[in-house]
Amino acid sequence: MAISVRSEKGQFVLPTIFIFPSFFLFVFLIYDTAKLSREKIRHQFAVDSAAFVEMTNYSDFLNRSAYVNGAFPMRIFSEGFGDIPIPGDEKRTCSGKGQKCSKLLGEILYNNGAFPYGNNAYPASPTAPPNPLPSLDSEPLWMIRYGGFKGIHKNGSDTTPPNIAASEYPMDSSHFAIIDQDDVHDWWINWEDSQQIYTLYIQIWQLLGSVEEAQYSVLERLVKGHNFYKKAYWLNTGDPVADAQKGADSFEAASSGFLNPSGMKFYCHHKVHYYGNKLTGSMIPPWREVGPEHPISVDYMSKCEGGPGLFQMAWIKKSELDKMRKPILTGKYAGYPVEQPWTAPSNYFNYNFNGESQELNYGRPKVHATVSCGEGSLAAVWPNPTPKFQVRLYP
Repeated sequence: MAISVRSEKGQFVLPTIFIFPSFFLFVFLIYDTAKLSREKIRHQFAVDSAAFVEMTNYSDFLNRSAYVNGAFPMRIFSEGFGDIPIPGDEKRTCSGKGQKCSKLLGEILYNNGAFPYGNNAYPASPTAPPNPLPSLDSEPLWMIRYGGFKGIHKNGSDTTPPNIAASEYPMDSSHFAIIDQDDVHDWWINWEDSQQIYTLYIQIWQLLGSVEEAQYSVLERLVKGHNFYKKAYWLNTGDPVADAQKGADSFEAASSGFLNPSGMKFYCHHKVHYYGNKLTGSMIPPWREVGPEHPISVDYMSKCEGGPGLFQMAWIKKSELDKMRKPILTGKYAGYPVEQPWTAPSNYFNYNFNGESQELNYGRPKVHATVSCGEGSLAAVWPNPTPKFQVRLYP
């Protein structure tokens, strides 16, 4: 029996009625999924960038503080005082009568705890001046420390927090002696030179203290409220700045102890003394040991631990540094965890991805990042100030 062409065409009408709507629904599903994925990726990049930029503020401060604690005073003092020979009293300090001897001024100051030096003991002979300075670039740890039993590294050992009291003058622990009576008893340091050394010592540490105080003020200005984070997130998303507050809050939860007085301190000397040899104009005695009548108050920096003083070093609590470079929870990435909610766009199916549900324990979608500083390195502010803090980002 013959079948008409018209009836054959009619067989495709019914399946088509179901296929085409399903096809369009599938297209809309792909489109909305792509749009949602694009927004998530955009916000993920934004939180990565914001967290990295925010942590860079900390790494810059830590590296600069490490330089101020170690490399800068080492270079300034050793190059300024390191190769100046000081003649000695041959009856007391030289082997053999009539033998002339001398000592480097830098060594005298170093042994008194006036400045730190790197790796080895300070050169003890004018024939081996501390120039060039020790090369530390290839060293994983910069062992810059104070010398002598009167140094902040008492007997060469590391102390944290720093033991400033160990560097005070043993005969009167209320002050620090740049040049003590034993020094001027054994070595010819005339009174005029001693006054000049004192003036330069104060100026150098006052300058270093003002640099560190300025660095701290910049850090405090940048990270309080985490405005850098919020503005970086806003620049990359265009979302309202207020939306970044949740991410800033999570950053604050991890970093809040850093600027806390118990987490970071500035250690200083509060009074300073010095001595020198002054000619008497007579044969016996030809000179006498003199100094200021009272130790001199050096109230130059207000943020010092124990009251205003002359800056000596910045100190960061080890547990605060560990938060930056070790996992807070087992199995997690090292560093500060950041969690940032974001608003999903509307979709064809009118599903509310931004809805709040206590029963299902979900709300707005979130992107996550973890940012570390100094992970896997021996970077330190004190002891052994090593400016090798680097920022690392994890998704």
